[in-house]
Amino acid sequence: MDMEKLVRFVFVLYCATVGAVLVLIPWSPGWERMVSHLPMAFEILRQPLLRSALSGFGLVHLVWCMHDLTLFLRTEVENETRRRGRAPAGPGESL
Repeated sequence: MDMEKLVRFVFVLYCATVGAVLVLIPWSPGWERMVSHLPMAFEILRQPLLRSALSGFGLVHLVWCMHDLTLFLRTEVENETRRRGRAPAGPGESL
């Protein structure tokens, strides 16, 4: 595995992990316990608008993850097809 593939793979893992955490954590019971230890920001961090914004940012990460994963897999299929000596399949053509 070359460095570019490794970096792309790590980035996809990062986006998936951060996306899932940001979507789920603000609505979990653990969020209330965590923010209760922050007295200055407690009221702000409990607001549904902020929680929704964090979840939306998490969704952006998940969409980005899916985009990069699709691009990565498409590139791998095209590279494998070239290695086998065939032209890459276009849209609507089967491999």
